[in-house]
Amino acid sequence: MVNPEIAEKIKTNFVFLENNFNNGIKEYKNFREVCKILNIDYSKANSDSKTSIINELRRYCDCGRNENSYSFIIREIYIKEKEPEKQTRTYHSVYADTFYSVIVKMIHDKGDLNAIINNELVSDRYYLFNMFGLTNDWFYKPKEFDEIDEDIYNEVRDSCFEIAYQGFKRGLDYLSRKGKIVYSKCSLIHYFDNSTYTKRPATEDEEIIIQDFKRQILESSFCKSEQAFVQEYGFDCFKELLNKNLREYNLEYLSSVYRIALTNNVGNEYKNIYGEMDTNEIQQFIYEKRLEVNKKILAQLPAKNKYEFDNAYTHSTFRGHNYNERKNDIIEAIGKKIRKETGKTMISRQTIRDYYFERRNEFATKIIEIT
Repeated sequence: MVNPEIAEKIKTNFVFLENNFNNGIKEYKNFREVCKILNIDYSKANSDSKTSIINELRRYCDCGRNENSYSFIIREIYIKEKEPEKQTRTYHSVYADTFYSVIVKMIHDKGDLNAIINNELVSDRYYLFNMFGLTNDWFYKPKEFDEIDEDIYNEVRDSCFEIAYQGFKRGLDYLSRKGKIVYSKCSLIHYFDNSTYTKRPATEDEEIIIQDFKRQILESSFCKSEQAFVQEYGFDCFKELLNKNLREYNLEYLSSVYRIALTNNVGNEYKNIYGEMDTNEIQQFIYEKRLEVNKKILAQLPAKNKYEFDNAYTHSTFRGHNYNERKNDIIEAIGKKIRKETGKTMISRQTIRDYYFERRNEFATKIIEIT
């Protein structure tokens, strides 16, 4: 979908293209020239936004790039603009169903988890991620990998973790938008009442008070964010300053956490998912879910084919991450391994690439087996 500001520019300035068309000007040197007439900054447009601009322009005319050159042609001006296309693509995370099954089980069983308070999961997001049991085995080099270069394994493992964690966050966002869970960030506090401390998430009113005092601390210390303050002075210092102000409200700030609660009855949801399964059947069910997710993760490893190995990776999973840095680390690790095994000092990119794909399948198979 095109940016609303750009859509407005197209609507306002399309009259200039229409006048040119009526005067016989139907072909332009390139799309950049069309953007200039529409007062759109072409230099800030990436491949996705260029496509969305063209799609928006096609509401007003039949147009497109010339197949045999870089020129851009307007073939016909519509008498009446077309209605904008409805967004038919629906967001869905491949991880969401698995996460929901595990969330329901964790809240239903309660067990010994410190993260469950009043039928809610309340904890740091990394802790919750680990409690889903998707990547625990990737943190340490297993015995099965003794004969495989550790550096290369670590790079593959870190890439898997990165993909899984991003999928975990998207999965929770998806479940929240679907109305299956309530998922939000909040403050974890101790509330002092009648000589008793109660550990719980802050209420809305308490959260307002806490955020106001946080703002005052940041302003007085000239720090732009809580993270900047913690890096400069430490988290204990931040807590101490904050709790000095909170004592009059009988509150003690512990940390920022995320809370996850089911919107439906826990017992009913548990029965809907697990039915009459016994303990062993439930473990097998969750194992199969984890296996499904792991296969999805491994399918997104960097360099799924030789073209992507030699070029910057563009998969949406890695937007916002320095993929080239990760790729170079893998290349360097593989190069060291081959030089050690062969005694050669000069290793071609082709040799490194072939070695990577041979070993990548080995890593993928073993990671699935041990998880």
